[in-house]
Amino acid sequence: MRNLRENLTFLSQTKALSWLKESLEKPKGLFLGLLMVVAVPAHIFASTIVSVRSTTDALQMQISGTVMDEQGPLPGATVIVKGTTNGVQTDFDGNYTIDVADANATLVFSYVGYSAQEVAINGQSTLNVTLTPDTQNLEEVVVLGYKTRKKGEVTGSVSTIDSKAIEQSSNKDIAKSLAGRASGLIISDRGGVPGAGNGGGGNTDDDATTILIRGKSTLNNNSPLILIDGIQAASFSNLSPQDIASLTVLKDGAAAIYGSRAANGVILITTKRGSTGKPKINFSSSYNLSSFTRTPNLMTSEQYAIYENEIAQRAGTELPFSQEQINAYAAGDDPINFPSTDWADLTFASSSPETRNTLSISGGNDAVKYFVSGDVLSQEGLYRSGSLKFNQKQVRSNLDIKLTEDIKLGVDLLGRFGDRNRPGVDDLNIYKHIFTNLPTEVGVYPNGLPGFGGENGQNPLVMSSNESGFVNRKDTDLRGKFSLDIRLDKKIYNIGKDLTTAGGTVSDALNNVPSVSVDIEGGISLRGNENVRILINGKPSALAGFGDSNVLSQLPAEAIERVEVITSPSARYDAEGTAGILNIILRQKETLGFNGSINLNAGNPDLVGVATTLNYRTEKFNLF
Repeated sequence: MRNLRENLTFLSQTKALSWLKESLEKPKGLFLGLLMVVAVPAHIFASTIVSVRSTTDALQMQISGTVMDEQGPLPGATVIVKGTTNGVQTDFDGNYTIDVADANATLVFSYVGYSAQEVAINGQSTLNVTLTPDTQNLEEVVVLGYKTRKKGEVTGSVSTIDSKAIEQSSNKDIAKSLAGRASGLIISDRGGVPGAGNGGGGNTDDDATTILIRGKSTLNNNSPLILIDGIQAASFSNLSPQDIASLTVLKDGAAAIYGSRAANGVILITTKRGSTGKPKINFSSSYNLSSFTRTPNLMTSEQYAIYENEIAQRAGTELPFSQEQINAYAAGDDPINFPSTDWADLTFASSSPETRNTLSISGGNDAVKYFVSGDVLSQEGLYRSGSLKFNQKQVRSNLDIKLTEDIKLGVDLLGRFGDRNRPGVDDLNIYKHIFTNLPTEVGVYPNGLPGFGGENGQNPLVMSSNESGFVNRKDTDLRGKFSLDIRLDKKIYNIGKDLTTAGGTVSDALNNVPSVSVDIEGGISLRGNENVRILINGKPSALAGFGDSNVLSQLPAEAIERVEVITSPSARYDAEGTAGILNIILRQKETLGFNGSINLNAGNPDLVGVATTLNYRTEKFNLF
């Protein structure tokens, strides 16, 4: 009897599960299936459910390990299964444990300031990963007011936007292209008028874009301070994206260097400059189509007639439209007597074109570096007449001229020429009559002539064209910047004039240089610091001191022409010359020689040969 009961129970479990599976596959099966689960005692499904769970657990694989860097464990590192949302974080000791469903899955390890790594599991149960710092990110140079810093050294509230991201933006207005690219930067776009700026100086009368940093802080002007190559500007919307090298947003205390002008934050824009090498030619061309994100949905003449009748019926007045008239409006086969005009569709185009072509050339050598670019922009508005448009041409030239080793001249020139056209009627009046003109009025007759329109004959199609007059505005912006970079951290000491050399050696002469000390055993130190970069004739030298060589102490002081002491070395010498640079310029050695000879011929006393040689040789002292 017991065996029979067990067999019946097993049979009932099997049939029940089979029925439940079939029910869940039907449209209404989900409800019935849930009802059965609730109604049938749980012990009927107990054994089967347990077996399913054990099968699921068998498919899961547990991976564990440690995430660290060169100095030790990394707490809080993220470990995630690639392509899923399954992830965990490491504990205080850098350990992690994660369950994966696929033994061939890939784990992604990441941590702030480090390069992410992808590691394939390949059936392993333990994966230990060592992350490396993202040095490329940390070494990136960030412009901060009147100085630059490496990204890893920046501690203030600063956001940078990569120039490539700006170049790849499809928006012709750079201000609009910044939306969502920097924290704390708020871009409010209220329209798309061609040629509009970004509200420089608080003037937003004909503007479509407003820029705020950290929101509004005053009831008056909230516009940030905009600096282009260190020169204040009211707007940067019309700059060529291909001309921008970097864009930095300074917020809060990071902008304090500019004083009260930076109360609303600062946007720093640096344009591109030339570099040493062969000429590089870059051409960029783009063509875009702009359209409305939303268009108004206006009544048809049929809908308008029905609603007008309903209003009259409720008011108890005579119906303004008969059923025959409503049917004629619905038919739409009489555009003169029974028109149905969509004033928005009549006035606005479905899209408007935008084109931009940019050509730039850069290059140079040690003496002169150059960057020259030309940009042509053409924008059309969304009026069907094409009367709203903006054309702009601009030319930029950035030159860096090396006058001497310590004096550099910068010449930056910009010419921007804008031509903006718009209809003679203001936009608000055009929009008003798009919404107030009745659909039962003729917009355009079949012969192409415009209709009367609405109030006082105001037809939006005519108002948005040059037939209503036009406003032409030409903008010319000419800018020039001349900069002189003089190096003041370099002092030159000439032998004989500044240094005593009588009977001395090179090391004796160096001891006479202020802040320089020479010790045969300890080497050369500058201001007490032995970490000095030694240059011979401007080239790096292996002589960091005199521990293994006393060549300098053996050469006469007359071998030196001058000594250059640089107390603020350039970045390329920072690792080996944190104290400074000592550049020893050796004197050229000049020799003048005269050789003469007389040849006598004993057989012929009248024949005398004379030969003379005058030679001049210049050579430099060589330490090796």
